[in-house]
Amino acid sequence: MEVRHLRYFLTTAETGSYKLSAERLNLGQASLERAMRALEVDLKTRLFVRRHHTLELTRAGHVLKQAAAKMVGEAEALPDRVNRGTRGEIGTLQIGLTGSASFNPLIPTVIQAYRQIKPGIDLVLSEGNSQDLCDSLFHGRLDVAFVRPMQVPGTELDCYVLIEEEMALIFPPAHPLAERSAISAADLKDEPFVMFRRDLSPTLYDTVISAFVRAGITMRIVQEVPQLTSLLSFAAAGVGLTVLPVSLSRLSLGCTVRRKIDGLSLKIPLSLASRSNDSRVIVSEFVSYLRRTSACLASSDAALLPSTCERDATLIYARGDRASSSVACID
Repeated sequence: MEVRHLRYFLTTAETGSYKLSAERLNLGQASLERAMRALEVDLKTRLFVRRHHTLELTRAGHVLKQAAAKMVGEAEALPDRVNRGTRGEIGTLQIGLTGSASFNPLIPTVIQAYRQIKPGIDLVLSEGNSQDLCDSLFHGRLDVAFVRPMQVPGTELDCYVLIEEEMALIFPPAHPLAERSAISAADLKDEPFVMFRRDLSPTLYDTVISAFVRAGITMRIVQEVPQLTSLLSFAAAGVGLTVLPVSLSRLSLGCTVRRKIDGLSLKIPLSLASRSNDSRVIVSEFVSYLRRTSACLASSDAALLPSTCERDATLIYARGDRASSSVACID
């Protein structure tokens, strides 16, 4: 069955006449009739009956008319769709993100802005830990991923650090430390800590432990939890202090206090990973967009952004970051 035969059929169904259809199609009437008979042979059913010098559709003809209109429309749109896909204007982008990264305001802000400049691209989000996301990325189940690792395992993946996110000490408002204007690592020597399991986010875990070790403190971990968000509940309940990325600590809704630890370097990178050999435009343009936006954040110069949406995304992120910091009691 050929698309041109479906076009012939639709024209004939519209005119109800082989003669008029042949003239409209600039085709010989005999050729048109042969094409319609061939179509009926392919479908093993009659499509037309002649009544009073007029061709009328059979029940099967009516069914084919509806299906053929859709098929012909899709066939006619196919070249434009292929060209748009080649230019990276349409398609599906599978995006992975870690649980801790998903709470950073950069993620929803840039994704929302990107939807505005690329409305034809369907952004599908999925969550996992950094190791699982890198594995899915390597095997093609994801196109890009927001991850936490300092270094992406293997040379097949590219990892670009978007921002360095500050981490903070979290504890309940009734804790004696809440009355202090400055907290040092030495002040935490005998304090109990609640931590997440290392397998949940190895890089995040190791970053915290190593920072305390460099400050000469061995953390006294009294309990480990299976989810990062659970740390806020445990800290609010007084089970122990904890350390989390600032963006995640904002979920406490006033039930905890957040403080910097003087003299302790606690930052965790938020990176964008992609396959090194993925040359598709839909991927490269998303990566480039994130790199430009993060560069603007680092420079604090929105004028560097080439598009209005990117500039707005950066300004929204910056305003939200400053507002949340003031409300969340970080000193």
